[in-house]
Amino acid sequence: MFLRNFPETKLIYLIPYSPMLNPIEISWSVMKSEIKKKFAKVKYFNDGYPSQEFPQVEWAAKATQRTKNDSYIKFTPEMCQRFISHMQTLFSDAIQLNDM
Repeated sequence: MFLRNFPETKLIYLIPYSPMLNPIEISWSVMKSEIKKKFAKVKYFNDGYPSQEFPQVEWAAKATQRTKNDSYIKFTPEMCQRFISHMQTLFSDAIQLNDM
């Protein structure tokens, strides 16, 4: 295990229900927000409106996929750094087991 190479390191587990301490969770939150904003504006795509031949569920799945693909462009190294910096501001409260 990697930590065996660093015996002075103390492994601290995330407290349950603490997505604010995980930059991946923050990025997913941003992604979902972008998808919701774009999806709210979607009326139709080249596929047209939902219809009998093209069920609502199928249309919604395609619309979600397309808006998701557009949202990937939003992430920049600067944004990722902000996610990490924000998370780091919460470390002392987490270590002291303060309510967050």
